[in-house]
Amino acid sequence: MGVPVHTKYQRQVFPGTIELIRRHHPLAGQSFPVVRVARAFLVIQLVDRSHLKIPRKWTSLDYDPSDDPLLQDAVFTPPSILSLLDLMQILSRG
Repeated sequence: MGVPVHTKYQRQVFPGTIELIRRHHPLAGQSFPVVRVARAFLVIQLVDRSHLKIPRKWTSLDYDPSDDPLLQDAVFTPPSILSLLDLMQILSRG
């Protein structure tokens, strides 16, 4: 069941659980129940039933890889690494 949000500006139902997407966060890749939804933050419930306030853009709800500061200055992107591996395979054959 989703989390209802009824404000003057927003009437939506958000998913009951989200995945924490933010790389290098100790809880990245795990899913959590949503307790409260705000414009920029979510409150999630951890396994020990405590609550954690996190930015929405760190979750599967609003994550955008182009906003990730860890990826903005990346020298290699996943597609460029795959191209490099393909080139290395071709060169190693002959």
